[in-house]
Amino acid sequence: REVGARIALGVVRPQPEGLFWTYATARAFTRDRFVRGGGLAALVLLAALSAAAAWRFERLPPTVVVRYDPLGGAAGTRERGYVLGLLAVGAAAALGNFALAALLYGRSVVASQMLVLGALLLQLLLAMMLIGVMLG
Repeated sequence: REVGARIALGVVRPQPEGLFWTYATARAFTRDRFVRGGGLAALVLLAALSAAAAWRFERLPPTVVVRYDPLGGAAGTRERGYVLGLLAVGAAAALGNFALAALLYGRSVVASQMLVLGALLLQLLLAMMLIGVMLG
């Protein structure tokens, strides 16, 4: 019965196995409002953080506190170049999330959108860390 119902639908292409990327998938991914908004927000936030870090970099002490003990004392310090390393790691992780989201878009739109949301949340977490390091 099920086979007959499927035959009645007409020509049906089977879903390819694994991840696949086609022009139609790429176009749908880049036209998705959630992906565009999340990508733009993550990019603007990364640019703002980079500008703030560049502006504040010379004013940072040679070592910055990156970890605190339970009583509020400094538990770990790094040289101030660590701030730029945090930006690079955040940008690479966000780029990785967007690349994986683009690959998954043809298989699952919701999973792809959650990866974009993860990239945005990663940038927000990076912003909180950098503000703490730069003001701390």
